[in-house]
Amino acid sequence: MVQVRTYHALVNEMNKRVTIAVQNIANEMVNQLRYYLIDDFYNMYDPIKYNRTYQLQDAPTYEMLSANMAKIFIDTDSMSYRDATGDEVVNMASLGFHGNVNIFRPGFFWSDFVEWSNKNVPMLLRLELKKQGLNVK
Repeated sequence: MVQVRTYHALVNEMNKRVTIAVQNIANEMVNQLRYYLIDDFYNMYDPIKYNRTYQLQDAPTYEMLSANMAKIFIDTDSMSYRDATGDEVVNMASLGFHGNVNIFRPGFFWSDFVEWSNKNVPMLLRLELKKQGLNVK
């Protein structure tokens, strides 16, 4: 158990633990986003006219915006396609399109991920903060 002797040391210790909790939850969210990409996108269609690069599957990531806030996103800058930008691929895929507007399968990874996040992240954050030794209700 960490002992702190000053208010400043207490704040620093709490901030350190919150940062660890937020990073752990961000990693869990990235993994969950990958799950929905696989389940709602990749498993919905086997391409006939193109070979998959799996760039979209590998692009979910997070960025710490501050010590207690993370942004979960798909890094479209890491994606390189011949006929489309990463943004275009993500937008089309999130609407259920595979490669072009003529190939549609009803899998909506982004809305499923947002729904999962809204339902689970508050509870997961409370549990993670408790693992870090912070008593939250």
